[in-house]
Amino acid sequence: MFISTTTNAQVTITDYDTCQYLQQYDGEWRYTNGNDTIRIYLRYHRTANTTYYSTTTTTITDRLWGWHEYKRGNIVIESNYQNRLLALPSENDFNPMFSSILLGLPNCADTSKRLIGFITDYLQQKEWHDVKASLDATKTIMTWHQERGTSLNDPFAGMGMTLPSNFILIKQ
Repeated sequence: MFISTTTNAQVTITDYDTCQYLQQYDGEWRYTNGNDTIRIYLRYHRTANTTYYSTTTTTITDRLWGWHEYKRGNIVIESNYQNRLLALPSENDFNPMFSSILLGLPNCADTSKRLIGFITDYLQQKEWHDVKASLDATKTIMTWHQERGTSLNDPFAGMGMTLPSNFILIKQ
């Protein structure tokens, strides 16, 4: 006689912000230079995602979701800022028409505590630009650096960036 049994266990993969660093970025940030104003709103968000190929594996992820507005004088150049207070999805369904920024930590052991991620440039054919951001010691000044991604070899893609490459944001 032969008896066979199969056991399925729930597997959880975590990408938690165990160092509690992301919440420091929550809220509104502003850059002003002459007529140019950039507002960025960041929200800490935890998602749980069950993979499409396995109903027994769940990935839990902590990220910052963000929205931005770029104005020149009183003219809005680019904005999805009006979406910043909408309910966020429980799964990791990032939609660049809803949220324009997605940032996270490489890992908590990284002493630079620099965020990495991307921002959607709506006026440059919705390209995603690579972002690196970090806080100063007071946690009220954020240095923002962005550049076009290296994999953007599409000849029909935009040729620049709407926002400046580098700017300093002040916590509001």
